[in-house]
Amino acid sequence: MLCFADGNPVMASASTEGHIALWDLEKRQLASTLRDAHKGSACGMKFLASQPLLVTNGPDNSLKVKSENKNQGLFDSHEGWKDGFC
Repeated sequence: MLCFADGNPVMASASTEGHIALWDLEKRQLASTLRDAHKGSACGMKFLASQPLLVTNGPDNSLKVKSENKNQGLFDSHEGWKDGFC
């Protein structure tokens, strides 16, 4: 699964193991990895417009929000829940 940020040179990809990779498209390299973001592959990913936020959901029935940490160039994770299944 791939997801592109609006107006930012960032792309997110999800693995079947539940990891999320954030790619710097200007430098054409991996910027950071969120290991074990979900228990299984992410079912959905979306960068929020005009916000430094990436929202993901997975088969573990969770909704997670990753916010960009401008000081470190990484994303911090915040967990929540969602109703229903993928």
